Amino acid sequence: MSVFVEQGTITATAIVTLDPDRGGNFVATGAADEVEINAAIVYCAAIGGGEVVLGPGGWTLAATVNVLAGVLLRAMGWTTILNYNAGGNCITFTGDNAKVRDLKIVITAGAGAGGTRPNGIYANARTNIEVSGVWIVGDLTEADDASALRQCGIVYNAVTNSRIQNNKIETFERHGVSLNAVSNDNIISQNISQTHNRDGIFADSSNDNTIGDNTLLSNGWIGIEFQTALNNTITGNLIQLNDEGIWTVASTGNTITGNTIQGNPSYGIDMTAASHDNVITGNNIQDCDEGIVIDTCNDCTLTGNNCNGSFTNGIHITTAVGTSITANICQGTGTYGIFAESSSHNTVISSNLCNGNGDTGISLDSCNGNTLSANICEGNTIYGIQFFGSSGSTLAGNIIQVNGFEGLILDATSDNNSLTANNCSGNTRHGIKIDDSDNNTLTGNICNENDSGNTATYSGINITDTSLDNTIHSNTCNDNDLYGIDIDDVNSARTSVKFNQLRGNTTAPMRNSGTDTRFVSIPFFVANNDQQLGNVPGKTLTNGQLAYIPVHAPNDMQQIMGFHIHVIAQATQANANWDLDTDYAGTGEAYTTHAEAEAAATYNVTNLEWFELDAFAAGMFVSMTGGDSGGISLTVGTAGHNVCVVFGHLMYV
Repeated sequence: MSVFVEQGTITATAIVTLDPDRGGNFVATGAADEVEINAAIVYCAAIGGGEVVLGPGGWTLAATVNVLAGVLLRAMGWTTILNYNAGGNCITFTGDNAKVRDLKIVITAGAGAGGTRPNGIYANARTNIEVSGVWIVGDLTEADDASALRQCGIVYNAVTNSRIQNNKIETFERHGVSLNAVSNDNIISQNISQTHNRDGIFADSSNDNTIGDNTLLSNGWIGIEFQTALNNTITGNLIQLNDEGIWTVASTGNTITGNTIQGNPSYGIDMTAASHDNVITGNNIQDCDEGIVIDTCNDCTLTGNNCNGSFTNGIHITTAVGTSITANICQGTGTYGIFAESSSHNTVISSNLCNGNGDTGISLDSCNGNTLSANICEGNTIYGIQFFGSSGSTLAGNIIQVNGFEGLILDATSDNNSLTANNCSGNTRHGIKIDDSDNNTLTGNICNENDSGNTATYSGINITDTSLDNTIHSNTCNDNDLYGIDIDDVNSARTSVKFNQLRGNTTAPMRNSGTDTRFVSIPFFVANNDQQLGNVPGKTLTNGQLAYIPVHAPNDMQQIMGFHIHVIAQATQANANWDLDTDYAGTGEAYTTHAEAEAAATYNVTNLEWFELDAFAAGMFVSMTGGDSGGISLTVGTAGHNVCVVFGHLMYV
């Protein structure tokens, strides 16, 4: 039976003690002690508010303690233990401007019936309330009660402008802290929420809250979970050993900053289902399966995060448009430092450090219109940067060195990309490889000392596998162990190769196995071209006559790539017999130092039509180097095979 002892006049403070301590204004017996506690609360509320102070000891509660408006319920610390063995809630706020502080709540094993399993503390439609310094221990012996409003440490439902601060909450079937139904403008800080079967902190349809400096450990689901929660700030939390660190669903405008997220076996931060316009900055995320995942969310900003040691990817975006990924560190992951896939268009990836990853530093798969600039991608097992089916992007000023395969690869119809001023040097294979990709422009890139294993297999820039209409201008490709530039595929056509520096490559400056490759070209006109054909000046030849074209190779020519002679046939012939001869030399050498002759080839020509004769392919000028002077003659070898020789043009790199 409860005992009430009058101990003088109660003013702003009512003291409740536990028998045999009979020094309180209210004295409880250890059975149904909520009766005396509630009586004290009612008394304080009736006089306009006050303080109910509980003495130490193990209290037994068979029903809810209701904290009324204007009342502070507190104890002297965790030696005051409220053992709760009923359904509903151990403590419910039933008025505004109320507080609970400095006590311990223990939910008794098996408390409450199905559908009424208890929470530690509950508030509905309240404002300016506070829970601080409370240790709340839940009950994991009963199965989930199928409600986000039950089996939690603290539940705020439609609560505003309130605090949950400096509490320890553990072992609940659901969540440690649960914010629901537009619980807005609250502060959740400095709590320890651990070993729950679901989340450390859960927020549904709750906005403009600050969740800071909490410790969220070893929860079965998520450290912090947002569902349709807007404009919240998550800052300075320690989130460890949960299944996931932070998960947002359809939650926009949130800021996640300065958190330490470690050892969560799924994701560090996971944004899904239209969680748009979120800012993720300055977080330290380590030893998770993936550091940050952005899935079907647009216009998010990721900056200054440390995503080292992820088991697969440091940062992974999928079906995400307009993401900004800047100044992050993504090193030592199992697969990719940064991975964008599935139409993640218009992404900016800038100034990130993506070194030493198990596959590739930065990888884009089926993503268009992106900008990659000033990233460092070094020492990755496969590629520095990989594009797979990704087009219309700009790659500028990236440092892509000493990777295990290519430095930078455009693969599988990665078309219309611009690669400018990237340094792709010292890689095990090619510096840059264009594979089955068209209309790309490479300008001002440095691709030196590739094929670092000296296998004589890889080059500075490689074009292969039916890559069409690419432009390779003004790049530096020196000291590679095969070629500076290598077009190794006859089906790779119409590549423009001009003004590149190709010095010191082991085999040659360039190999051209492509079709209709475009080089720097200089025309040289036939000597004595005073015999016009119509309005075309040239030299018309009959049997035994020759035309001579003088040629000078520019001093900056690194390698001759072709010499074509342009003529107009003056008879239709299936086997026109025209013979070629050259002589050329460098300054100070005998003018016949190099000489070639070709008399066996014949040509299928049509009367009065232009014909382009590939003299280089016929073996002419094969030893020509920069600064050489000389010429080439064409002689008609058979009567009736007349021709007008107009000019030749030298193609070179």
